[in-house]
Amino acid sequence: MSDTTSKNNLQIGRLSFNIAGTLARRLITLPIGLLNVFLLARILGPTGLGQYNLAIFLPLFILTFFNLGIPPANVYYLGRNANDVGDALQANIIIWLGGIFIGTVVGLIIILFFPNALFPDVPLVYLWLALIAYPIILLSKLFNSILQGIQNFRDFNIIAVLIPIASLVLIFITTVILKGQVVGALITYILSQFIGLIFAITRLYHLILKRQNLSKIIEYIKKALTYGWKANLSNLITFFNYRIDVYLINLFLNPTSVGLYFAAVRLIELLWIPSVAVSTVMNPRISELYEDEESRQSLTPLAARFTFIITTVLGLIMLMVGFPIFSLLGIGYENSYPIFVVLMPGSILISLSRIFANDLASRGHLKFNVYTAAMTFVIEIIFILLLAPQYKLIGFAVATSVAYGLQTFVSLFFYIRVTNLSIMKIFMPTQLD
Repeated sequence: MSDTTSKNNLQIGRLSFNIAGTLARRLITLPIGLLNVFLLARILGPTGLGQYNLAIFLPLFILTFFNLGIPPANVYYLGRNANDVGDALQANIIIWLGGIFIGTVVGLIIILFFPNALFPDVPLVYLWLALIAYPIILLSKLFNSILQGIQNFRDFNIIAVLIPIASLVLIFITTVILKGQVVGALITYILSQFIGLIFAITRLYHLILKRQNLSKIIEYIKKALTYGWKANLSNLITFFNYRIDVYLINLFLNPTSVGLYFAAVRLIELLWIPSVAVSTVMNPRISELYEDEESRQSLTPLAARFTFIITTVLGLIMLMVGFPIFSLLGIGYENSYPIFVVLMPGSILISLSRIFANDLASRGHLKFNVYTAAMTFVIEIIFILLLAPQYKLIGFAVATSVAYGLQTFVSLFFYIRVTNLSIMKIFMPTQLD
């Protein structure tokens, strides 16, 4: 066996071990996620579920703006072992303090002056509660990205499992026992995110208390912001790609329609567990291999093939069990199943886009992800305007599925352009498979 082959096998063996562990832990969240969807849908009904989702949109929207792209910067630089972890961690805390101040001010402006224009039919108390989650989820995202960057997938995956488990327990307490309805569901969201954050802090606290070099902390902040704003531009557009349909449904229709659509989206997002697991491991690994292009060109196509096969099989299973699941959610939710079916093709394809986009980001080619996200967003808006007036929720679903498919093909195009690999080389199984 040649040195090159041995090296590739070693890289793939290590990667496969991390992916298998991450995927196994993430698959644990699949039935837990289904139970969460079931409880929320049954207890809140379509209207309450829609209002809950719209309220959560507020902190997620602010988070996407004011995380400043620091999480992907953490993965990029720590994956390359370019900076001390303690310096990076304390730099992140400083950035967090600035982010919560600016983001909270923006949230207050939205709630105080534009609630009816931006969130019609959503009670103010829901928006106030949702805003409380913003500082928590911002710090969680920063700390989790540090764990990912140093490839501590054990603790990273524990958090990914801990949050839905905590949510399942708390949603029962706050909505069933305390009769909290949407308020109880929002309290559950806040507390479950807080529990995940507390665990992350326990894993990193020794670095939080450690005295670091201030000049190196400032240097890291500058580096992270320089990389981060480029990454965040792509992430911001991608966020709108994923969420704009739900937001526009409320503007054009009503929260009940949002609830029916969100039930389908929430179930379809469980299909992304394999691609998220693979991307989580691949991102810092590809960054670490910046001097080993041959290994990169072996790992990413292998990950793409593996992800696509697993996602397709999972999608077919979900299609078969989807209608009974929606029927169990309660009266009216059977109307979510056609939406779910329409979203399925694009949702399977976009699993590939996630792999290629993360490879490009790990190489520093952030502009291609920005181009991809921008083109996808424009296409989605055009299809929504063409189809939604006549076909309502199905029109929104078609627009989203088409946009997801386009995103995959554009990401593939840019990946081929950067690596000079052929389509056959990317998708044809090899001995390594």
